[in-house]
Amino acid sequence: ITSKTKTTACVYSEERMGSVVSNADNNDDFVTNLCKTKHIISPEIEQIFRMVDRADFMVFEGDTTEGEDARLEAYEDKAWRCGTFHLSAPCIYTKALEALKIEPKLSFLNIGSGIGYLSTMVGMLLGPRGINRGVEIYPANVQLAREKVYAFVRDSPYYEPTQFAPPEFQVGNGLLLDPQHGTYDRVYCGADVPNGYDSVMKCLLNIGGILVMPYNGCLVSVTRLSEIEWEEETVLSSVSFAHLILPTEECMKDTLAIDFGFNIPSLQRLCRLSILELIQSENRSQLASLPLPSHLISFLTYDGILRYERPKERPESLIATGNEYLRIR
Repeated sequence: ITSKTKTTACVYSEERMGSVVSNADNNDDFVTNLCKTKHIISPEIEQIFRMVDRADFMVFEGDTTEGEDARLEAYEDKAWRCGTFHLSAPCIYTKALEALKIEPKLSFLNIGSGIGYLSTMVGMLLGPRGINRGVEIYPANVQLAREKVYAFVRDSPYYEPTQFAPPEFQVGNGLLLDPQHGTYDRVYCGADVPNGYDSVMKCLLNIGGILVMPYNGCLVSVTRLSEIEWEEETVLSSVSFAHLILPTEECMKDTLAIDFGFNIPSLQRLCRLSILELIQSENRSQLASLPLPSHLISFLTYDGILRYERPKERPESLIATGNEYLRIR
């Protein structure tokens, strides 16, 4: 097994990021600042950051509604935490997305998927035929992630079913993932990988795939060249992340591997996507007024993500019961 290493001269500390990019009063202005400081380089990444407002994925101690003052916390270049809910500094996400090189129709795995912010942005890059999965150890985070993605799909003017791969979240320890149950084109780990566990992450990649993870104090990008070869490059140096939680013996007995199973889209869903892709986007919002049979209009406007009622309150105890909100037929 061989590993080639390349290093870039870039020193970055997540704790110092607030002093690098100016704060802003809204998401558009903050993304503009990220572009001016060259943290966002590609137009595709800029567009995704403008479409997915970071503030919409935050909650605040004792208050689940985002007031104007509270929302301003989202537009500071620093990490945010409220209990187990956490978002990395925006510059971490910009560098990670640039390094991951997400393309339509790829498969993506987010280890430590948190409350769904990054997975939502990736879903916009993957398109409807991509695979978008997340593993998160805290059940409350998974529940909130599902609610936040549901709200994005319901409320965002940028959401279209022909442009989005909805995230599928599971509760579990990412270190228990078994490559025999699936490998991926792109993998991101949002927590510091313990020494010796980097091989666990690398084996989750398809050949030609890219892994971005914090390891040994750096944010690194790993490309799988063959069954036994990887090429490693430093994306950011001197970063600080929470550590991945090592699985306990009891946990390993209960769950030998996290298995998402086979989520093959139905022929009906594929037909719906193909027809919608042929219809120009400006006409999709006016489907009801087109001279089409009513049953065809109902078929084309059906959205599996929105067919579930959003829960009015979060239960105190949660069980990993599968992807309740985002199961698409």
